[in-house]
Amino acid sequence: MTSRQDVPPRQPRASGDLAAIAAEFAERGVGPLMLSEVQLAARQLAPRYNAAIYSEIGNWRHGLDDLVQDVVSESLFAEHQAEYMIETARSIDDFRRLLIRQVKRRLARRRVRTVVDNLLDRARPILDEPTFRKSTRHQYVTYAPHDQIREERAATFLELRAASNAIRTIPQIGRTKRDRAPIVYRTPDLRLALVLIAEALPCAFRIRELDQIFRLTLPHLLPGVLDLDRHFMDGDPPPGASAAGRRAARRIIDRLDGEHLLVLGCKLAGESDAEVAARIGTSRRTAGNRKFAVHAVLEDELGPLTDEARLACLDDLRPRAMAVTVRRS
Repeated sequence: MTSRQDVPPRQPRASGDLAAIAAEFAERGVGPLMLSEVQLAARQLAPRYNAAIYSEIGNWRHGLDDLVQDVVSESLFAEHQAEYMIETARSIDDFRRLLIRQVKRRLARRRVRTVVDNLLDRARPILDEPTFRKSTRHQYVTYAPHDQIREERAATFLELRAASNAIRTIPQIGRTKRDRAPIVYRTPDLRLALVLIAEALPCAFRIRELDQIFRLTLPHLLPGVLDLDRHFMDGDPPPGASAAGRRAARRIIDRLDGEHLLVLGCKLAGESDAEVAARIGTSRRTAGNRKFAVHAVLEDELGPLTDEARLACLDDLRPRAMAVTVRRS
């Protein structure tokens, strides 16, 4: 008999051998030993997350393999986390803690997309109400206050950020034990947010621009600009995205000193504020201030970019930032 989420039975965890995993990785990359650890970590965490929200298939019996492949391809390979874990871990327990963190981050990124998409789905019927004027821009529906005429053009990043600032004081609902993907706003508060956004923008807005505003407003759900990278479902990034991302990465490197670059590397590795504080030898509050300073630089540089260029930028930043964390470990 299986659980209501149809999770495969948990297998006993082997004692584990970090030296053997490291030797295997040095010889062939991610092999059976490391893959087995990923499978066990995914099976350990999956039952805690609602499969209807966190699994594209809708149950963990079949969705668990997708999660494992997601961790291996995106975290261990693309983000070079396998190398980082091997170089950082001092025991098999250390390695497993780092791996658990990577699985949680992968699940969190699935939740992030669902949270924002759910907000947009709830916003659409509200935007159809008489409170808003509907028009079109390049065949896309746009929205503005019902009694005002707005320019039909794309909002600038500064305008999007101003609209985000206009709704930051609206109360948000925290997640519950049952729902790991919170609704964020009660319906009256979501309606108010949409009205304030429409009033703050000097131009009509599309759903895509509303998506950007919500992402700027909800750093604790995204979480932050450090994790804005998304999966490409339709092939490679469009031409120009990689070049724009590399240019942004160079600007970020120029703006961050060694300690802030270390903080960036730690957060890209999924380390907690307490772990960052221990690495840089400061209090947790000071480490948090360093993190916020890094976030400000990233927001300035990544905010105007497309999602594709942001991913290219983070891909370019990761090896440099991760190298700093390894040197300082």
